[in-house]
Amino acid sequence: MLHKSDKKLYTNYKITHIYRKVIQKMIRNRLAIVMAERNIKSISELHRMIQEKDMTISRRTLDKFYNNQNNNISYDTLETLCTILDCELHELLVLQK
Repeated sequence: MLHKSDKKLYTNYKITHIYRKVIQKMIRNRLAIVMAERNIKSISELHRMIQEKDMTISRRTLDKFYNNQNNNISYDTLETLCTILDCELHELLVLQK
């Protein structure tokens, strides 16, 4: 049997997990589309472009973002992507209803 404080932690965990799932489904990225519009054929090519500009985003972060599998993304990552892809934030992220 769970202690009262453990129940509260478990409930908070479940609420946070559900909230992240809802947000993840509402906000989608258009990275694949933006890349295609710029003739960038792969995540590897995008990753090389980022490194050539002396910027950093891990390959794993790019993969997860490309596949809409991340729960959060840093402002720095978004800024780097917008800089490299020469796009505005609203071109990269969309809110689904």
